[in-house]
Amino acid sequence: MTQSRLSDSFQRLKKRCTFRRHSDGDVENACRVKVKTSCNNKKAEFGPVYGADLSSQPQSLEHPGVPRLLELLVSALEATGLDAFGLYRVPGRTSSIKVAIKFIKEQPNDIENIFKLHDLDNSSVLTSLIKRYLMALPQKLLDCGSWDSIVESISNEDILSPMKLPEILCQIRTKIEKAFGSAVESSDLRGGHQLSETQCRLATLRFVMDHLQRVIQAQKAKSVTYESFSICLTPCLFGIEAHCSKVLEIILEHWNWIGRSLLLKPEDKSSFEILWDARRYVLGHYSRIAMEQPLVELFVKASGVNWNDKGACPFSQKWFMVFYRLVECRMINLRVIPVSMANPPSEYSRLDMGKQLPSIAFYSKPNDDENAYDPPDFVCDGNDELEEFLRSKYGSVMNIDAQEQWVGADLLRSLNHFLRTGSSQQVLTNFSSVNEHLRKTNTTFLEGDDFAYSDCVLACKLHHARIAASFFRGLSIPSKFSHLWSYMKAVYATRAFTVSCPLDRDILLHYLEKVDFVSTEARNEAHHEIITLPQDKMSTFIPGEDPEASAQMPRLTCSGLRLFVNSVMPTMEFDRSLPNRISRLFSVVK
Repeated sequence: MTQSRLSDSFQRLKKRCTFRRHSDGDVENACRVKVKTSCNNKKAEFGPVYGADLSSQPQSLEHPGVPRLLELLVSALEATGLDAFGLYRVPGRTSSIKVAIKFIKEQPNDIENIFKLHDLDNSSVLTSLIKRYLMALPQKLLDCGSWDSIVESISNEDILSPMKLPEILCQIRTKIEKAFGSAVESSDLRGGHQLSETQCRLATLRFVMDHLQRVIQAQKAKSVTYESFSICLTPCLFGIEAHCSKVLEIILEHWNWIGRSLLLKPEDKSSFEILWDARRYVLGHYSRIAMEQPLVELFVKASGVNWNDKGACPFSQKWFMVFYRLVECRMINLRVIPVSMANPPSEYSRLDMGKQLPSIAFYSKPNDDENAYDPPDFVCDGNDELEEFLRSKYGSVMNIDAQEQWVGADLLRSLNHFLRTGSSQQVLTNFSSVNEHLRKTNTTFLEGDDFAYSDCVLACKLHHARIAASFFRGLSIPSKFSHLWSYMKAVYATRAFTVSCPLDRDILLHYLEKVDFVSTEARNEAHHEIITLPQDKMSTFIPGEDPEASAQMPRLTCSGLRLFVNSVMPTMEFDRSLPNRISRLFSVVK
């Protein structure tokens, strides 16, 4: 039998598998095909399959270097359909898996007949067999030495940006290239000669990755992410002790580029050219993703000083952070438009939404032409409608009903009371309760180690209280609340907070009317001091870690308050290059 006829016989193996169901509900495989391995109908003798080196196993004729058993299992899985629930995540029946593995170990020369076994039409059983096969390999496919340096580079990034990703991709490519050595440069993987173990590992890696690409594409309709696959498959591809799930997540998502770049020989492109190629790939990749995402136009209250900039409304900042987190999750594109009711922008006026801010306009299929106007799918205004929108549309990503959102719920009311009366008891009690809650949870953020909806609610309240209480009444958050300060440090390091945080000037103007002055002249003097504060500093520092910034805090010289104030926080940097009317687009490319 020629190689082509043998390959054709193997491909017909699944097509000639028919199943008949008995009254007891069992499924019996009625396959009667036996693929011969030589022209004289004698089977070649092979060594063990499960747990053996790849080069010692019977290999595929269609994919040289790929074990025939692995090809059989993958082909059978793809024949059953890749849209089944829980592929590679839901384990198969243990008894069926054990029977199949026992059969393979006892009859390695007759592995085609494995499909006569019960339950081999079950996708979960097939994926479990594939995972256990990969786990049993003496050297895992991505066992390329220590990945610690790449893991550290990835873990230092809150969200891996398009600017950082090309460097990470090149590091991963170089790691794989060095591990497989000359096997990467060898293009002769045709059958007819014995391949080395390294060549078999590389061929099998490519085969498995190409298969996983098809699986993930089929599973995307079920909202399955690269992250969930990487968590399940890291032990199979790296080993149990490896902590490389984030590395595998990147490899799975960007295998098209990694696999293609591995085919390039060193003389074809320099490392510099490969880096530029990675940058072009990443830009195109994220641009395609951005075009597929819906657009949310978020209208927030504008600054009282500069109508082109966002103001200090706590609700506006909260929803800015919420939607920016969805941008980071690659679920939406976000355009933030400050609105002054005295001179509203055209994007807001044409929607005729009234005067309740913040509000949004949702476009499921945004128009590429900025000059063309298409009406939004729907609009929402006010906190209640926005909460309902988030709950119904993105409830699986942002838990809007988390109990942690009520931590510090009374903070702004107690702050207003403090600014009006000078009595600090209530606001200090709120600081203490937040600190105690954080001590008990012992997590970075309220709902765990990721910035969540509850943090969007609390973070702006704490920052507003810190700025306003210190400026107007000379009260700083006590240093004894160490858990609260640790939380603030983590918040200040979060991108969603830094892009949404208003200037200190705007925060102070927002609370100016809450303060009780002895006269209008005193109030005007305080207003003048606020708008002339330095605009070249940010107040997102921790006092104990930056004594110099603390020492340089400006002082309020106005003595027209009921309670004298002698300290003030520095302001955030003010971008003087803003256009006449701001309309910032935050997308996955940003």
